Amino acid sequence: MIVKQAFIGTVVPAGFKHMTYCDCYEPNHEYPLPSLQMAELEMMSEQEARMELAENIVAMQKLRVFYRTKQMFMKQEFQDQINMLKKQLNNNSYLWDQMAEAEKREKILKQELLFTQQSLSSAEKVIEKL
Repeated sequence: MIVKQAFIGTVVPAGFKHMTYCDCYEPNHEYPLPSLQMAELEMMSEQEARMELAENIVAMQKLRVFYRTKQMFMKQEFQDQINMLKKQLNNNSYLWDQMAEAEKREKILKQELLFTQQSLSSAEKVIEKL
């Protein structure tokens, strides 16, 4: 097989059926003459190509549905995770609020306990004096 350089970086085999206005065009005289057999062969390949194209279209449609469904499920899954994190955040903030209130109550109780202890000690001193 003879290979001919057509354009910079382009390699075209000799007799390659190409555009007639191209520099690389050379008619292939060994190419079979058109006949009924060639027409049937070409028609069959066209039918096969159409069938393959139809199968590819169906496959593309199935893939689109698959990826849209996958995207929808992933979106729902992430939305569920976001909602769960929001609930946890709300629960945590509620717990922090409860803890802050408990600390306030603890401070108040400590102050009351200190006041009661001071009152008790002063009452004991008064009793000793009597």
